[in-house]
This record gives sequence, structure tokens and C-alpha cells, in this order.
Amino acid sequence: MGSYFRIANILFFTIFDSALVAIGMILFGKRSFNVLSKRWARNIVEKSKIKLNIIGKENLAKDETYIYISNHTSMFDIPLLIYGLGDDIRMIYKQELEKIPIFGYALKKSPFIPIVREDPRKAMQSIETAVNEINSGSSIVIFPEGTRSGNGVLGEFKRGAFMLASKAEKSIVPITLINAWKVYEPTTRKIIPTEVNLIIGEPIENKGKLDRIAENELMKKLHSIIQSNLASEKNIDSEK
Repeated sequence: MGSYFRIANILFFTIFDSALVAIGMILFGKRSFNVLSKRWARNIVEKSKIKLNIIGKENLAKDETYIYISNHTSMFDIPLLIYGLGDDIRMIYKQELEKIPIFGYALKKSPFIPIVREDPRKAMQSIETAVNEINSGSSIVIFPEGTRSGNGVLGEFKRGAFMLASKAEKSIVPITLINAWKVYEPTTRKIIPTEVNLIIGEPIENKGKLDRIAENELMKKLHSIIQSNLASEKNIDSEK
């Protein structure tokens, strides 16, 4: 019963806070989004009984903006990152999510950036929009795997994230989410109270305008850092 109550709570706060975001954006513009999105994220994390450990927060400079590159394992990744990073962040999301009632409308009104991966021209427009957001003082979160793994295993990175890095002269921060995929059990549709680690790596200097070889090297480096964090956590768990 407790799990189903948590699901009901999550749905309620998602709908309620999505409506607040939509109204806030209409009345007050982008300045309301940061506060309201953090409220939603905090509610989701707390109502799901997630114990979030934030490791490496000292690596982030105050009043600096970044490109965050994170692994993607769960539908809870987004609230965990909004809540855990505490930054004014933007995300690139699949445009079809706008079809979800209320939540989709809030996304459409938000400063988050829709992308149509099947259309290269529109995808490039999304990247340009992301660059503009970074230049206007926001950070960007990117999931370079392109989709959720669902099992915590790190997938291959796609080039699009690193095209953005090439166009924006902002430091890149590797983010590792550990155990977020365990929060929701899809077969039983239960929310499981889980201890999640959010590891913030050291920023990697990015001077922008990378050629294809440099993009690939950067992609390999970030993949290796995140994979190493995941492997280290597995080794710790196996020793317990």
C-alpha cells in the first residue's frame, strides 16, 4: 500500500506543480521556472523516499554555468538532477513528451528545449537554442546515451551532445547517477525507497570549436569517467 500511496503522491505533485509552472511562465516568464521546477523536484524526491547523497558539490564554482553530461537510467533522473545540482538548469527533451496532458503543456511553456532527433535540421536548431541558453546564464544537462538504460548499465554516447560542447565555450562536468534505476520497479509498478548517489566530477575545460577528432576524444573521456564511477560503486557493493 505504501508504494501505491507514493505513486499517487508523485502523480499529484507532478500535475499540480506542472500547472503551477505553466501559470508561472505565463504570468512571470522564465524567472519563475527555476523556483517552481526545484519545488517539483524536491517534492518528487521526498515523496519517493529517496535518500540522495550528493558527492563532489565542491567541484562547482558559485555563479558559474556548465554543460552537465550525465548517465540516464530512470525517469527519476530529471528531478534528482534538478534537486541535487541546485543550478538554474535547462534540459533537452524529446518533443513527443509535450503530448502528455498538463505535464507536456508545462514542458512546452518551460525554457527546456525540445528536440526532434529524426529531423537533423530541427535537431541542429535545438542545439543552437541550447547554446543561447548557456550564453544567457543557464546551465545545460545532457543525457548523451539518448535514452534511459533502465538497468544502470552505461550505454554508448551519441555525438549530438558533443556538437553542443563544440559550440559552447563552457566547462563540462561529468555526472554519475548511481542506483536511480532502482527507484521504480516497472514489472510491479512500485516505488522503492532507495539510496541514490549523485557524483559531480571535476569540470573539464572546454574552449569550444572542437574538430571531429577532439569531439570523439572528449566523448571517450567522459564515458570513461562515468563508467569508472559506476564500476567503483559496484565493487563497493560487492564487498559489503
